[in-house]
Amino acid sequence: MRRNGLLPYLRPDGKTQVTVRYDDSGRPVRVEKVPISTRHEVRRTFQTEQAIEELSVFDNIAMVHEHSGLGRSSRRQDVLDAIAFVGLDAAPDTKVRTLGAGQRRLVEVARAVVGRPRLVLLDEPAAGLPDEETGHLSDVIRRIPGHTAALAILVDHDMSLVSACCQTTAVLDFGAITPATGRNP
Repeated sequence: MRRNGLLPYLRPDGKTQVTVRYDDSGRPVRVEKVPISTRHEVRRTFQTEQAIEELSVFDNIAMVHEHSGLGRSSRRQDVLDAIAFVGLDAAPDTKVRTLGAGQRRLVEVARAVVGRPRLVLLDEPAAGLPDEETGHLSDVIRRIPGHTAALAILVDHDMSLVSACCQTTAVLDFGAITPATGRNP
């Protein structure tokens, strides 16, 4: 099984409730559960923002780190590294409510990559963003596997985002997974 990389799965009807694993050749295989040993190793973004508006950028990301199974000794540096990784230009003490939509999405991705996740699920991470902010976000998404050594799964209907982020694509159509297609980098 591929241990890291970025592989989306798409479903034409908009439902994304099936867990997918890929074998070494990139072929999708349906399974009942993801081979992750603890919940600490799974992170995800949602279509709607989950950051708490009244908290600072730092505190929103630190809250996820608290539940990552890692000790407090690395928390500050891990949170600052996640902020730097996504390229957020707001100060860590900035309240999330003061951020624009693109910056708020970057906070969501920073929450997903903080610590040492083995699986990062991205559910329509650029929904509602203008093209220029989607472009920056796609650059960040593409770098997640190298930064975290995690498998990243992108679920999206925006084929330009999927094409920009992923080398291998699979489509879930009425419960059947079509063969993965790949392209040269």
